[in-house]
Amino acid sequence: MSSAIAVATPKEAESPLIQEISLDKIKASKANPRRRTDEAALNELAENIKTHGVLQPILIRPVDSNGYEIVCGERRWKASKAAGKETIPARIVNLSDGEALELAVIENLQRENVHELDEALGYKALIKQNPELYAVENIAAKVGRSVAYVYQRVKLAELTPNVQAAFYAGKLTAGHAIEMARLQPKDQEQALQECFLGHRTTKAILKDKDPRPISVRELRDWIQREIHLSLANAPFDVNDPNLVPSAGPCSPCAKRPGS
Repeated sequence: MSSAIAVATPKEAESPLIQEISLDKIKASKANPRRRTDEAALNELAENIKTHGVLQPILIRPVDSNGYEIVCGERRWKASKAAGKETIPARIVNLSDGEALELAVIENLQRENVHELDEALGYKALIKQNPELYAVENIAAKVGRSVAYVYQRVKLAELTPNVQAAFYAGKLTAGHAIEMARLQPKDQEQALQECFLGHRTTKAILKDKDPRPISVRELRDWIQREIHLSLANAPFDVNDPNLVPSAGPCSPCAKRPGS
């Protein structure tokens, strides 16, 4: 992800003042768009901090008389705790909830290893907070992406919990996830099982170190054949003779998709 992404920040956020703040006075933000934690990478960062300290200050905002909330830098904060540190260098800024969320989402996007689902959930959080200010077109302009790209990412936020878990665990590729995200929840669950024939449950899929899903093309063909062309999924009564009076019901039609 390019570091050229820009976001308009309040004047307070431009202050160069950096302070050592007690780790105990800082708390994580519930709005953090980054949901996945790589324990191995976190432990590696903690070891690095033991040796070299925190090289890049975190960004925090005051939330009460004695405490702060993280805007950017939760991993550095967690790793500092694991490294046995008592304080962390931080820049204190006064930000509204909306400004803090926008900065957190943009900062997250600038990381090379950001997960597609984290990106999607970040966009969704912005839209939920202020639908008018953060319309998809506005988000696309802020992050330097096409409107179609942002729409596709936002759609990933509609994946069912089981599909999200498989996606986060690396069992599914982004291509698989994008195809499934276009489906209704029950069809997503069916598609997930179809991707891993021989695995009866999501737990079995996640437990298998190398479950090997079918290809994205095979999944797309299956969706077209079993979901889109199946009258069983039609949102109307296929036996209704008055659905299209001149044609009659769908079920006996020789030209129906099932045929």
